[in-house]
Amino acid sequence: MEPDEWIVGIERNDGQKTTIKNNDGIDPSSVVEITFPLSLPWESDSILLQAPIEQVEVRDRPMGPERHYSAKLEDSVPNSNEFWSIELELWEYPSNSFNMSRLTHTDQIRNAVWDRDDLLNAM
Repeated sequence: MEPDEWIVGIERNDGQKTTIKNNDGIDPSSVVEITFPLSLPWESDSILLQAPIEQVEVRDRPMGPERHYSAKLEDSVPNSNEFWSIELELWEYPSNSFNMSRLTHTDQIRNAVWDRDDLLNAM
């Protein structure tokens, strides 16, 4: 998967749901949950799985703290001793500002690329 080909759903702390794609800007501190649209080889259809987002690191920088957030899912591959995982990381710097994002996953799965409206409707 190319870095610019992912989309996920988010729920904000005010209850609103929306989507973000690769480097869309959003204030990470307003996000409480990520919805991953996953394509699992052992499932016939894409599935949506949710993960809470948590602050995992804070570093002091010249314009204030840089906050690193992560939402991660992991589970085992059926009939195997292998594990799969997917993680979305968001960085806030300066405060209340989007800095960057990164989506990573193991080889056993992939993030399904949905149309924004379809993903929002499915959430």
